[in-house]
Amino acid sequence: PLSRCITSIAARRTALAQEALRNNVSLTTHALMAAMLIQESRNPNSHLHYFLATFPASFDNLPIYYTEEELSLLKATRTLAFFKPYANEIDIDYELVQKAAPIAFASVTFEEYRRARHIVDTRNFVFQVTGQEEHEHIMVPYVDMMNHDLEPNTIWKFDPDTATFVVCGLAWFVCNL
Repeated sequence: PLSRCITSIAARRTALAQEALRNNVSLTTHALMAAMLIQESRNPNSHLHYFLATFPASFDNLPIYYTEEELSLLKATRTLAFFKPYANEIDIDYELVQKAAPIAFASVTFEEYRRARHIVDTRNFVFQVTGQEEHEHIMVPYVDMMNHDLEPNTIWKFDPDTATFVVCGLAWFVCNL
């Protein structure tokens, strides 16, 4: 169900997002989703508890943490061009969120925010929920674990009758148990 997903629309409704609005500070969608993820992870009664438990504790595998030698292997690739400015973006966003919502964001450490941003940045995708005009960023349990092949073997859709996110196979799958 949509209520078990993390969406940009839900993130814009959080206390932190409302505080930022009152302070006339505009935050990126990813910053708002990261803040929502932190808020939900601190709530022991969160309906997202099991989804949040699936996320990795560390993101040491991201290129921003590579050694110079490892980075040299990525020379002239899109990956290196993408990740160079990424580390600074997280620093800037963290400071902006602190300024935007000093009350709601008061106890959030940089490490906590950085991990949440990595989760959002590596697992969200843009999707249009049927019945809504705008596309939204969304994180759906376990969908981030699916194969993102150049020739997809699934389609994703939103079923408005059941208010659920549905994944349909385009071919039969063989179970290798």
